[in-house]
Amino acid sequence: MAEQPPPWTVTYHEEGERVLGCKHYRRGSRIRAPCCDGALFTCHSFAVRQMQCMHCGLEQPAQKCCSAEGCKKQLGLYYCNICHLWSDDPKKSIFHCVDCGICRIGKGLGVDFFHCSKCKACLAISLQNNHQCIEDVLNTNCPVCWEHLFTSRDPLSVLTCGHSMHKACFETYTRNGFYRCPTCQRMLFDPREALIREVKVKALRWGKRLLQDLIALICLAYLVDRFVYDYI
Repeated sequence: MAEQPPPWTVTYHEEGERVLGCKHYRRGSRIRAPCCDGALFTCHSFAVRQMQCMHCGLEQPAQKCCSAEGCKKQLGLYYCNICHLWSDDPKKSIFHCVDCGICRIGKGLGVDFFHCSKCKACLAISLQNNHQCIEDVLNTNCPVCWEHLFTSRDPLSVLTCGHSMHKACFETYTRNGFYRCPTCQRMLFDPREALIREVKVKALRWGKRLLQDLIALICLAYLVDRFVYDYI
């Protein structure tokens, strides 16, 4: 006999695998959102107090495990009782930053991230004492895709000038021949490195002979010192 669907709404992070959750997170709960006339959502954030267990259907206060007798399911490997965020994905590390006031994807402060008090953001730990600070730098949209950077779940690239964009947007932006920050117009690389990147892109389109000609031009440019750094 085919399995009968439960009388309450169930949503999936991976429909084919029947993994409970929303498109962003694996989790076993739906959320009662006070900002939307008390509607139940699988995907929502902030100001959450009530949840519904998608295993048994019981509505209850937001918590890591279902409180229903006979259920007691853990609704996520990770649960933040401040943001009321659940994640049941063993491959996704999440931590809460008190200064940011939200949860971030990563192993934690002092591990792979640090919080910069001037930038007011969590940055990769490799940038600690090694980046250009800009006040409240992530409180803006990505200059390529226009998604808000501070609350974005996608990895970011911090540019030499201090501005940021999504890592995927940065790769697309530079792959298409743009080598200046779209916000302040500073060079993203040493101009010689930018030219080499451009040569690689053109070589794929124009062939080996032109590649050789372009390399010869680059060598000549080095000899006459035509290139200067432009980080001012």
